[in-house]
Amino acid sequence: MRRIFACALLFSCALLLWADLRYVEIGSIGNAPSVRVENIGDLQFLIKHHGIEVGYLLKGKENPSDVRLVVIGDGTYFFFDMNGHLSIEGYLAGERGGFRNGLDFQEAVELGLTQAAKPDSACYYFYKRNQFKSVEDCTDAFKKGFAFRETQWTARNGREEVKVEGTESSAYYRAVAAQLADYKEYQEFMPGLERGFKTKADIQDAKKKGFGEARGHEYYTAMERGFSKYKDYKAATDLGLESQASYDTYCKIVAEVESIMKREKLERREAIIYFYLCQIPKGQQSFEVLTKTLEKMQGEQDATLTKALDLYYSDIPSLEEWNKSRSRSYSTSQYRYQTVSSLLSSSSLASFFKTVDTSGIGRYDETSGIFTRNGSSFIQLATQARQPSPPNQVPASGGQTEGLPLIPECGIVDWIGGNTSRQAVIPVSQEYVGRREALDWHTSLGQIATHTNDAIPASVIVEVVLGYKQADKAASTEITQRQTEIKDYLRRYFTALTVEDLRPRNEEERRSEIRNAINDHILSSSEIRDVRFLSLQVIEQ
Repeated sequence: MRRIFACALLFSCALLLWADLRYVEIGSIGNAPSVRVENIGDLQFLIKHHGIEVGYLLKGKENPSDVRLVVIGDGTYFFFDMNGHLSIEGYLAGERGGFRNGLDFQEAVELGLTQAAKPDSACYYFYKRNQFKSVEDCTDAFKKGFAFRETQWTARNGREEVKVEGTESSAYYRAVAAQLADYKEYQEFMPGLERGFKTKADIQDAKKKGFGEARGHEYYTAMERGFSKYKDYKAATDLGLESQASYDTYCKIVAEVESIMKREKLERREAIIYFYLCQIPKGQQSFEVLTKTLEKMQGEQDATLTKALDLYYSDIPSLEEWNKSRSRSYSTSQYRYQTVSSLLSSSSLASFFKTVDTSGIGRYDETSGIFTRNGSSFIQLATQARQPSPPNQVPASGGQTEGLPLIPECGIVDWIGGNTSRQAVIPVSQEYVGRREALDWHTSLGQIATHTNDAIPASVIVEVVLGYKQADKAASTEITQRQTEIKDYLRRYFTALTVEDLRPRNEEERRSEIRNAINDHILSSSEIRDVRFLSLQVIEQ
C-alpha cells in the first residue's frame, strides 16, 4: 500500500511540474542544432535546467499521431516524440493507463471512458472492438464482466481503425434481452439462448417442464397450444395433434378402447366400433340411420384427432413413420393405413353385429335392422372450431348434472378438452336421416389394369370416378392437374389388395380408403367427397 501511495504521489508531482508549461503549435522549425530526447525524465531535467516555459508542438502532415514536442535551451532544439499527445500531462496519463497513442487517450476522455486521475484503457478498447449502441451500454457491459474476449485491435493513421466483428457486445445485448444479470449468468444460460429461448425465466420454466434439450420454438409453440409437459407435446406432435385438449381426448379414447378390448375380449378394430356405439344416445335407430349417425359423428370430430385415431387403428407409431413408409411404396409399405371411418361403414357394422356381443350397451335385431341403445348419455369429443356448440347440459336419468354425465356402460368420464372452454358435444338423434349431397364427378381417369397380391395373382380391371362439391372449380382443377399421381396411386393400391379384399361386401371400405388417401396425401388445396367404381372386374386364374 505504501508503494502504491508513493507512486501516486510521484505522478501527481510530475503533473504539477508541467502545469505552467505553455504549448504553442508550429508548422516547422528553422535550421538549428537539434537533439532528440528519448526519455521523459531527461526532458523533465532539461526543462527545469534551462527554465523553459514554452513548448512547441510540431504535428506531422501525414500521420496525426506523429506529434513532437520541441523546447529551446541555449540555442539548441530539444524534441521529444509525444505519440499523438498534445501535452506532457496527457502523455503521462495515457502511458500510465495503457493507451496506444494520444489520439486514443483523447477520444477516451471525450467519450467519458477514462479519467485523468485514474486513466484505464481497458474499457475504451473494449468499446472500440465492439458495436455498442451507447457509451452507457459499454460501461454497463464492462462492469458486468462481458469483456471476455481480447481481440487484436490496431489503428492506422490515427483514428482510422481496423474493423473487428464484435462478439462481446452482441452477447451483452442478448443477455439484456434475456433478463440476465451479468456475464456469469449469460454463460449459465447461453446454451438455452442458442436453442432459441428468449428469457432466463423461459429457460428455467422449460427445464422444469422437460424442454431442457428442446428448441425454443418447440417450447413456445407448446405453450401456445396449452401443453405443460414436453413429453405430451412430443407425443401429440408425432400424432399430428395440435393442442393439449386434443391430445387429452385422444389419450382418453385410446385408454377406453384398450379397456374395452380387455373387458370385452375384443380385437382393436372391434373395440373401436364398440367405443363409438357407446356414444349413441338412448333409443332406437334403423341400421341406415345408425350408419348416418356414426358418419356424422366422425365428420364433426376434430380432423387432427380423426387422423391420430386412424394411426392408432393402423398400429402406426407416428405420422413421420407413416410418411417414411409411404414414400418408399404403397405396395411395399410396412404399414397398411386404415381409417376409423371405414370401420363405421355399413358393411363393417353388419359384420360387427354378427360376431360381437353388444348386450352391455344395446341390442341389434338383424331381422328388423334396428339397433336399440340402452345407455342414456354420450361424451364430449374434440370437434372442429367451425362447428356450433350445442347446450352444455344433457338430460340424464334421475335429473340433470352440470356439464356432461358419465356413461356407466363404457366407464367414460366427462371429457373436456381444455381448462377454459367446453368442447362441442356431438349431437346425434334417431330422427337424423341426412340428405345425400349432389356432387360433380371426375370421370377421366379411365381404366386401371393391374393384378392382386395373392399367391396366384388375379387380374383387376377397375374404372374409378371421383366426386367433389358441385361447382368447386378448385377441386376440378387440382384433380385434373394431379390425375397422373392419382392413377399411379390407384394402380399401386389395387396391386396391394387380395381377391378377398375386393369382394362386394368390402367395396364401401375400399372406397373410403381411396377417398381418405387421396385427400390426405395427394390433394392439398381441395378434397373429394366420394369415390365410386363404374366397373370392377376381378378375374381369378
